[in-house]
Amino acid sequence: MQEIYALIQTVGGLSLGAVAIFTWVLTRNAAIYANFDDLYKEILNIGLTYPCFRDPDKTAKYRDHFNGDERIRYETYAYMVCNFCETVADSLDLYPGRSNRILDQIESCFCRFLPFIADREWLKKTWTPVLVHEKRLHGRWLADQKGGVRFKAEFLNWIQTLN
Repeated sequence: MQEIYALIQTVGGLSLGAVAIFTWVLTRNAAIYANFDDLYKEILNIGLTYPCFRDPDKTAKYRDHFNGDERIRYETYAYMVCNFCETVADSLDLYPGRSNRILDQIESCFCRFLPFIADREWLKKTWTPVLVHEKRLHGRWLADQKGGVRFKAEFLNWIQTLN
């Protein structure tokens, strides 16, 4: 009889552990999406206030188009946008050869049960086109940055590979 209780306790404990991990992954990834969405909405709202900062013709030649305080505003905006892009790349392990193996294994066990908003692979598919777009908009400014000053070299090298 004690073996049955021990078995029930073991199965119950493993089940609770699996539910806890599933809940953690679901909550974590859904929160990542919500945070990215809120931050990006803020970036786009600033772009509505200063539409020239989202004009690819002007941002590609930002040194020619923006002077004085307007250049400072644009460069601050570009820094904000690219900092957001680095946060996305870091959070989703987008760099080649870098991944969180334990998290990848945990998510591979549960991802078929997760809604799309909480699946990290789906998050990568959702946010990579945004990163590509922002790189196209602010690529000239980003190319002028030196690794280790505002951004780590790993990010600067990686984002240049996006098309």
